[in-house]
Amino acid sequence: MKTPYLALALSAAALLTAAQEGFCQTTEKSPIDRYALYVASNNGGPGREVLRYAGSDAEKVAQTLSEIGGVPAAKSILLIDPARSDVDLAFESIAADISRNKGKARRSEFIFYYSGHSDEAALLLGTETYGYGELKASLGTVPSDVHVVMLDSCYSGNFVRTKGGSRQKPFLMDDSTIVQGHAYLSSSSEYEASQESDKLQASYFTHALVSGLRGAADSSGDRRVSLNELYHYAFNETLAKTESSTIGPQHPSYNITLVGSGDLVMTDISDAESMIHIPADQEGAYFFRNSGGILVSEINKMKGTEVALALPSGYYQVSLVTPLAASQGSIRLERGQKISLDPSHFSSVIRSQGRARGMTVQPLSGEEEEYDPYGEFDPNNEADLAAVREYARARAEEADHASRQEQAENQAGAGLPGPGTRWEPISVSLFPGLEFPQNPGDYVNVAVSPFMLANRHINGVQAAGFMAMNDGSLQGVQAAGFMATATGVINGVQAAGFMCTADSDQTMNGMQASGFLNSVEGSLHGPQFAGFLNSISGDLKGFQAAGFMNSGEGFIDGGQAAGFLNSADKGFNGLQAAGFLNSAGEVSRGVQISGFINVANEIEGAQIGIVNIAKKNQGVALGLLNFIADGIMAASVYGDTNGMGWAQYQGGTKQFFTTFCLGTPVRWDRQWDWDFTVFGFGVGHRLFEFGNMSVDVEIFSKQVIDTKEWDSYGELVIETDEEAERFGWELAQMQIPSARITGNMHIADHLSCFASWNADVLIPGYNDKAFTYGKTGTLQEMNDNLAVYTSWSFGVRF
Repeated sequence: MKTPYLALALSAAALLTAAQEGFCQTTEKSPIDRYALYVASNNGGPGREVLRYAGSDAEKVAQTLSEIGGVPAAKSILLIDPARSDVDLAFESIAADISRNKGKARRSEFIFYYSGHSDEAALLLGTETYGYGELKASLGTVPSDVHVVMLDSCYSGNFVRTKGGSRQKPFLMDDSTIVQGHAYLSSSSEYEASQESDKLQASYFTHALVSGLRGAADSSGDRRVSLNELYHYAFNETLAKTESSTIGPQHPSYNITLVGSGDLVMTDISDAESMIHIPADQEGAYFFRNSGGILVSEINKMKGTEVALALPSGYYQVSLVTPLAASQGSIRLERGQKISLDPSHFSSVIRSQGRARGMTVQPLSGEEEEYDPYGEFDPNNEADLAAVREYARARAEEADHASRQEQAENQAGAGLPGPGTRWEPISVSLFPGLEFPQNPGDYVNVAVSPFMLANRHINGVQAAGFMAMNDGSLQGVQAAGFMATATGVINGVQAAGFMCTADSDQTMNGMQASGFLNSVEGSLHGPQFAGFLNSISGDLKGFQAAGFMNSGEGFIDGGQAAGFLNSADKGFNGLQAAGFLNSAGEVSRGVQISGFINVANEIEGAQIGIVNIAKKNQGVALGLLNFIADGIMAASVYGDTNGMGWAQYQGGTKQFFTTFCLGTPVRWDRQWDWDFTVFGFGVGHRLFEFGNMSVDVEIFSKQVIDTKEWDSYGELVIETDEEAERFGWELAQMQIPSARITGNMHIADHLSCFASWNADVLIPGYNDKAFTYGKTGTLQEMNDNLAVYTSWSFGVRF
């Protein structure tokens, strides 16, 4: 499918806008200005197999370079299965943008990445070709100081063979260095095919590139991946994984001609939003899979060196294989978090017995024994070192293969039909056992009944007027007037007038919708809609919506909306909205909105409700009463220079908190006199903290109540609009807009003293009556429209 011109034009417009904004903001030169063009072509034309992972490979490289490679999204273009005209237009757009920004940076760099089909002479873009000579000519039109080209395609070594090209020492990412030149990396030699892997769900070369860019290639331990480090890592990993393949070994090639000193840095791991650290004393083969089971990165770690791996925030399953043991663990990596892996993160797993290539010893007792590479290991012997590395790699591949095989067996055991299964096109029944055709078997495409159905495998539709049951796999739609139940693998939709249940530890991919209850025993990728209740025991990646209640025992990545209650035991990422109560455990990121109360353990975002409660809130708590343990949560008593005594409660985050206060005049010369009372509500912000001192600013609305007329309020009956308008005007006359600045001295966790400067605002003709009660303070400014009276307060906060 050809890339729309509109998307390309929008990308170019975004580049122009970003460049213009950058020019307006500063004229100071930045050290490096990086641009990138990523092209993927799954279709190589007639007679060639359609690739599966060229597009996802390009997306992974683009994401990695955007996160830690200094290539902002506004300065990159991604083309999936483009026409050659799209590629030409992209080159022109980037060339124009670099020319426009020339001189704003001390060096400009352009990265071109291609994943897809090619032959000995050209890149193959569907039915069109893009010759290597034409590609070099297009690269020549890009006026950047440096070109970095990475080609992941068959016979791409032909591109890097240029006459007169010689490899020279490249340069540091240093704004004091003046360099020019190019660096070409290809996935194979001029005589070899490049390969992709279903196990990796990527090409071997790009998988190694991405792992290397994210930190696996950092052999120096400086948290930066240089071009030399990246090439050597990609070469060794690609060759190791393809040397025994049926297509044959794959040897990545290079041609680097850069004038300067040092080494070109491709990625800076320290810039990552989150990071995994493997200490120097750990060793083994580490496999990192995301929540979707895709292998994100792998590292063969030797003892004595530290490794830092830059990964996006999210859930990861980590497998560790050493020559003597295998273990697994799960981690949740938060944004901005650094996790150091140690033995506490892993638990042992049972491995299948096997033999590494050539690494067995003859048993002494006639029984086969497993090779122990450390039995007579000499760390100073290169042969022993090589043997241990090879043995660890072989066992790591074996364990990973066994894990995938076990997963496939589990899916088969759960009811996924194998290839070649015969499916009955349609089955019509009144009750289970009373069907046409008779005995349709376990595999049916469409099953219908006016009353009840019970099937094993459905690949299409299962519809019943009363109840539909399925205990194998469901690939499609299950619909019933009363109840729909499934106990196997579900990829589709369950819909019922009363209840839908998915009673399986497998992940359900699809949707549940019912008038009363939805229940999923495992995890769900998709939405749940119910008139009464949604329940899920695993993680949810989607949305829950119910008229009464949503319950999630795992992590909710999406949102929950209910008329009464939402619960996410392991936290959520997105939105919780409820008419009464939201509850979230562990760590959440997003917004809680309720009609009454929000409760969270740790939340990054906002809580909006009458009452907000959180152990940690790194955002905003907007409510009448906020109880935030790591924020502001204190009661106070104080007096002011107007002769008022006050009690108040403040609660919320330091960024945004609310204040309720109640004041009455203090009469020292006679008994307590409740002539009038003042209620106040305000919102505030902590400006700054230094040591045990802090400063807050707040704005208030104070309501003066004449307590001598209290009985008249109780007898008040409002029956007409005129009476309501008159009562509202009387309240408005008793309101005082106010602001204050408070300096706090914190003596202990729940003890501080403070002093406040207060400013009350009188608006002539509007709230004059409010200022006839008690002292008004010192007049600061007076004109026909405004008067400000100031006073001081002194008190103690608990």
